[in-house]
Amino acid sequence: KAKDNFQKALDLRKIIFGEEHIEVSHSYASLANVYDAKGEYEKAIQYQENALIIKLKILGEEHLEVASTYSNLGVHYESKGDYDQALKYQQKAFKIKMTILEENHVELADSYNNLGIIYKSKGEYKIAIDFQQKALDIRLKKFGLEHDDVALSFHNLGVVYSINGFPEIAISFFNKSLGIRLKIFGEEHPDVAHSYNSLSNSYLLIGNYNQSLRCQQNSIMIKLKIFGENHPDVATSFDNL
Repeated sequence: KAKDNFQKALDLRKIIFGEEHIEVSHSYASLANVYDAKGEYEKAIQYQENALIIKLKILGEEHLEVASTYSNLGVHYESKGDYDQALKYQQKAFKIKMTILEENHVELADSYNNLGIIYKSKGEYKIAIDFQQKALDIRLKKFGLEHDDVALSFHNLGVVYSINGFPEIAISFFNKSLGIRLKIFGEEHPDVAHSYNSLSNSYLLIGNYNQSLRCQQNSIMIKLKIFGENHPDVATSFDNL
């Protein structure tokens, strides 16, 4: 449904504004994100490249919207599993942001976060931790403790430490993330369920099976309320149990 409506918006904007208009590029970008969510990564990349071509012509290279489009391309390539291409585009986005933004701008935190995710996927955990820590430092200064982006940074650090063989440190970060998410969202939210799931996996790694079980049960109860029984995330949680 999202794809159909974004396509209608794109068609109308082309009729009203012509091919090379910033609103047309926004429609291309929206469609790209939908295709990414559907797992159609080649189409996502194609539509995001269409958005990029228009933005470069209108805005030039050193513009935040262009940086955002490079970043989105990096996300699509990361989803596809092409981490070298993903890194290339995230680095382009980061370079533009470093040129036009102040040192501790929140947009730079987003780039640090995105770079950290790619280095994690490439198995370069020390670099991933460094970037995620930089993202966290900026977000803490900007937002304070009770913000979902701060919770995300704590969570992402937990993921890297868990994969890198430090589940005890991961548990500490996951608990910080969970505490923030519970305050912001309450019990019945997908991010809270995600935190419980990550905690469950880390407790499993240290052999604390009772705590792992409790966390996984919490995750399932939330997912069932939000998604119902016939949902892939619910199936994953039952599989973990």
